[in-house]
Amino acid sequence: MIEAIGAGVSTSPSPGRLHSRRTHPGRRGRRRVAAYRRRAATFAGDKQTPVPFLRSSGPWRLAVGPPATPATSRRRKSATNVDLQNPNSTRPLRRPASHRPRRRLLRAVAQPALPRPAPPYAVGRLRTEVASCKLQNAILPVVDNTSARKLEKVSEMSLGYAEKLSYREDVGAVGMPEMFDPPEVVQDKIEELAVMVQKSKHLVVFTGAGISTSSGIPDFRGPKGVWTLQRAGKGVPNASLPFHRAVPSLTHMALVELERTGLLKFVISQNVDSLHLRSGLPREKLAELHGNSFKEICPCCKTEYLRDFEIETIGLKDTPRRCSDKSCGARLKDTVLDWEDVLPPEEMNSAKEHCRSADLVLCLGTSLQITPACNMPLMSIKNGGRVAIVNLQATPKDKKASLVIHGLVDKVIAGVMSKLNLRIPPYIRTDFVQITLRHSLKKKCVRWTLRVTSIHGLRAPLPFLQSIKVSFPERPDMKPVVLKEQPFSLQRETSMNRSFFMLLTLNFTDGCSCLSSSIGWPVDFLKQKDNFARDRTLVLRQLQCASEHECCAGQQEILERECLPRAETAIHAIVTNVVRYDIEDEKLAPAKDGLMVHNSTSSPAKRPMGSTDCQRSRRTFRKTR
Repeated sequence: MIEAIGAGVSTSPSPGRLHSRRTHPGRRGRRRVAAYRRRAATFAGDKQTPVPFLRSSGPWRLAVGPPATPATSRRRKSATNVDLQNPNSTRPLRRPASHRPRRRLLRAVAQPALPRPAPPYAVGRLRTEVASCKLQNAILPVVDNTSARKLEKVSEMSLGYAEKLSYREDVGAVGMPEMFDPPEVVQDKIEELAVMVQKSKHLVVFTGAGISTSSGIPDFRGPKGVWTLQRAGKGVPNASLPFHRAVPSLTHMALVELERTGLLKFVISQNVDSLHLRSGLPREKLAELHGNSFKEICPCCKTEYLRDFEIETIGLKDTPRRCSDKSCGARLKDTVLDWEDVLPPEEMNSAKEHCRSADLVLCLGTSLQITPACNMPLMSIKNGGRVAIVNLQATPKDKKASLVIHGLVDKVIAGVMSKLNLRIPPYIRTDFVQITLRHSLKKKCVRWTLRVTSIHGLRAPLPFLQSIKVSFPERPDMKPVVLKEQPFSLQRETSMNRSFFMLLTLNFTDGCSCLSSSIGWPVDFLKQKDNFARDRTLVLRQLQCASEHECCAGQQEILERECLPRAETAIHAIVTNVVRYDIEDEKLAPAKDGLMVHNSTSSPAKRPMGSTDCQRSRRTFRKTR
C-alpha cells in the first residue's frame, strides 16, 4: 500500500506509472537510490517483471508493472531497464551532462502491501494504513474506477469536524441499533421528566451529537453515523446543508428558553458545531469540552473570537489571523480538539463544578462513551442528584440513571416544554458585512473603489453571500455590474461634481431564509458624512422583533459608520434566517411565508432548506394570516 499526502488517490500496487523528482548524482544520492531499489524490489515481488527506470526529457519516471515495449515511444525505445530485484545493483542512474544541474533526490519509496486493504475513509488529507511512504509531486495510478468515484464524492462533501479528525481505528462501539419506546411509554416518561425538571433547583444539561441530527449534521455512532460508515468501508455521509449554515434544532432553542426562565443553570456540550451559541445561549452558561469549529482564541490574552465561517484547522493549531488587541497581536489558535489533545482545563473545571452541584443532569443525544466527559453526569449521583438520559441507543450509564427514554430528542423535549407551558422561541440569525468606499482625485474625475468584506478581516470569507449586484437607479449612463467572486470589489471613475445613488443587492447562498437583501448608499464626494456608532445590542433586538413580526428575513440596519477624508466605511447587520418551531406538526417543510418550519420528529434527509423572496413572502403571509 502507498500513502499520498495531498495526491488525491491511494491504491494498491497495480500497473501504471509513478512520476517523481530527479535523482541526485552525488555519493549520498547513490546510496539512497540503492536503498530505494531494494525496497522497490520487495514491492515488485517474485512473480512480476523487473521494474524499469525510463529516461525522458523530463524527470525520472519509475514505472510500476511490466516494462514498456519499444514501440511505445521514441524516448522509451532507448530506455535502460534495471533489474530492481537484484539488491546488489548500486550503480546510480545518470542523465546526460547537460541535464545534470539542479537534480533532486528521488522521493518514491515502495512498501509491501498489507494483507487487508484500508477503507477509503479520508477526505482532504488522504491516509491509509501504511504510514511510511510519502510521495511528493507524484501521480498515482487509479485502477478501481468505482473506488476513485467514491473518493471523489467524499472529497466534495463538507462535514467540517468529521473531515479534519485524524484517523483512529478504535473509536469505541459504533452502529448500535436504535431503540424506540412505545408511544404510551414515551408519553408517561415525558410527564415524569417534566416533573423532574420543574422541581429541579440546579438543572444541568449534557448534550451530544444526537441533538444536531435534525439540523442536518450527521452523528458519529448511529446506524448512518460517520464512524459507523467508515468502519464499514464506506464514505463519509453527506450533509443536507453547508456546515456553516446549520440551523439550531428545536432542542437548542428549548434550552435557551429554559435558561431564560431560570430552570436551566448550565449546559455541557460535546459538540463543535457552535449551535448552542448561535441559538442565543449565554457563553458563561456553556462549557464546550471538545471546542468550537467557529471559534478562535488568543493564547496570550485568552480573548475568544466567534466567526461566521469554519476555522481552517483543528488540534489547537495556529490560524492565519491575529489578536485584534494592539497591545497583544498574538497569532490566534483554533479551539477544536483532536484525538490526542487534552480537554481545556477552564471548560472542565466549570463543568465539574456544576455537575457536583446539580440535583438533575439531563443527558440528551449522547452515547456517553468518550472519556473523561462521559463520567461527569455521574458526579451528581454522589451528592444525591439524579441522572436522566434521552437517547436512541443504549449507553453504558443506563443502569445508574433514574430515567431512560429511548426516543427522538426533539420530540421528548417538545413534550416537556408543552407540559411546562413554555414557548419555544424562533431562531433569528443575523450576519454582518462591511462596506468600504475609497476614492482618489484625478483632475476633474474621481476614481473610487467599492469593497464588500467581512467584519472579521479583509481576507476572511463571506460564506452567506453568493454574489452582489451593484446598480445605479438614478444614473442610466452608469451600467450595473454583478460581482461573483470574493473579495467583492468594484472600481469606477465618475465626475466629481455629480452625486449618485448606489444600490447593493446582496444575493444569499443556500441555507438562508430569503434570496436577497438591498442596501442603499448615497454617494457625494463633495460632502463628508458624520461618524456614528449605534448600540449593537439594541439594533439586533430591533431587527429580531421586526423580522419576527413581519415573519420574513432580509431586514438590515446600519450599526456604525466611520468617515475619513478619502474613505468611508459602514457595517450593516442583516437578518439571513428566521426559523419557527412547530411542536404540533409532524412534518418539516418551509412555510409559505418564507419562514422555515422546524419539526421535532423529522429526519435531516427530509429537511429542505428552501428560500423565498422577502417581499413575496410578506404578501403571502398577510393573505394566509
